[in-house]
Amino acid sequence: MSDLDNSATRQVSALFGRGWRWARGCVSALVTELATPKAGGSDSRAVMILGGQGATLLARRKGRMSPLGAAIADIGTAARSARSALSRGEQQRLTLRIAEDRAIVQELQLPEGARPLLAAILKNKIESLAPWPLEDTAWGYVTGEVARGGSLPVTIGIVGRKALAAPLMALAAAGLKPARVEIAAGAQSIVIDHSSDSRRRTVSTVMRMAFGTAAILIVAAGCYGGLLSWRDNNELAAITERTEQLKRELAGRNVDGGDGGQVAEAVKLVDGKKVQRPVVAIINDLTSAIPNGNWLTAIDYADSTLTVQGRGGPPTELIKSLEAAEAFSGVNFAAATQRDEQANADVFSIAAAIEPVAVAP
Repeated sequence: MSDLDNSATRQVSALFGRGWRWARGCVSALVTELATPKAGGSDSRAVMILGGQGATLLARRKGRMSPLGAAIADIGTAARSARSALSRGEQQRLTLRIAEDRAIVQELQLPEGARPLLAAILKNKIESLAPWPLEDTAWGYVTGEVARGGSLPVTIGIVGRKALAAPLMALAAAGLKPARVEIAAGAQSIVIDHSSDSRRRTVSTVMRMAFGTAAILIVAAGCYGGLLSWRDNNELAAITERTEQLKRELAGRNVDGGDGGQVAEAVKLVDGKKVQRPVVAIINDLTSAIPNGNWLTAIDYADSTLTVQGRGGPPTELIKSLEAAEAFSGVNFAAATQRDEQANADVFSIAAAIEPVAVAP
């Protein structure tokens, strides 16, 4: 039975694949989350509202927002009028607000558990709501209080980037740059990501640098670990060579003297180490021998005897598989097999002797 056919190997491979997809999804959602502006309190001192009648300019005077004249149909004229009517401080805190009749506003009810990946979920939803391609869409959202049933109300606002480009260009031509762009949604407002592409590129660049640095550190740690392993292997090879040399020297002596028993014991210990099967090799042979539908819960190795406990299909299949492996012999039940009806599986305990490594004379 090959490793690829082994259930444990397939489980590890599937787990790695799911972990990679999960990590990639989390990174993508994090980039979207960081690049998406959130609705919040506004400290705007002036607001230009774009509605069906044109552009209406408001300014905070004497503690409340008051209109500065009537609506102006031409956005270029409205922008120049705003430049002359607003003070420098009001120009720096100007908000461009798109009225509901010029945007798509919709309220959704989502599960409370969707909150961590809300931006990514809404991005997929907006692709079906917007009449434009996603790259030509500016959007944002605001959340409400969780309902008693556990649903999360989310209000999304959508507007086309081409429709948004005209007022932004007109304001820029008049020397104005809105500090905030939003969509009116009843009594609240939704900040839209009118410059999300540049923010997303910035966030992606920063995250790539962070992950790149982490990757370099991981590679450096791996190289250092490899260097330590190479050094230890060289030391082990030198020790083995010296052991063999001492063995030959001891074997060549006249063992008729008083040290004959010590020499024989030393030779016996060295030969015993040579035929002892490494633990890593035992685990590898065990993993290869586990049939599909069985998994282990505990492993104990002592005095050249391996005892495994686990669950799965008929334990007789595992016994046959272990007996067929070169590393094991004398395979038998170490305890009575029990049946777990709830999991529909047998609970078994099996013991096997570890065969020594065959050494060429």
